[in-house]
Amino acid sequence: MAFDQLFDAAIGRFVLCHQPDPVALLRKISRLVRPGGIVVFQESDNEQRRSYPPIRTYDMMSEWIDETLRRTGVDVRIGIKLCSTFLAAGLAEPTMRLQAVIGGAKAPDEVHFEADLAVTLGGNLASDSRTRAMSASRFSMAPPTL
Repeated sequence: MAFDQLFDAAIGRFVLCHQPDPVALLRKISRLVRPGGIVVFQESDNEQRRSYPPIRTYDMMSEWIDETLRRTGVDVRIGIKLCSTFLAAGLAEPTMRLQAVIGGAKAPDEVHFEADLAVTLGGNLASDSRTRAMSASRFSMAPPTL
């Protein structure tokens, strides 16, 4: 795409994780930002998602979501790689922050994203015979009690 002028900023949220070559995308995007402008990306590192005390259903759902995302080419660990990705793209070392949701039964909105993603990916999980076999062999559990 061609633009008449450069942008003051480029901002992306959960974009790089879907890219086969996030470094190349950052290079292209940074060429569209004026000198002194900012490039900001928010990406996740799903390795850090867990429950404590362990909630088997939540942890199982998290594993299924990550496996489904990996099978579609998503890098579920891109968040931890942001610094090296920016540097490889020729950008300055970014300021980084790790944010974690810590909540209990009174914070239902905090797990809303994961729950929505599980529902969205549910069709893929149910239709994939490898995932069904994995879930049958790795997880034998009674329905969760609420």
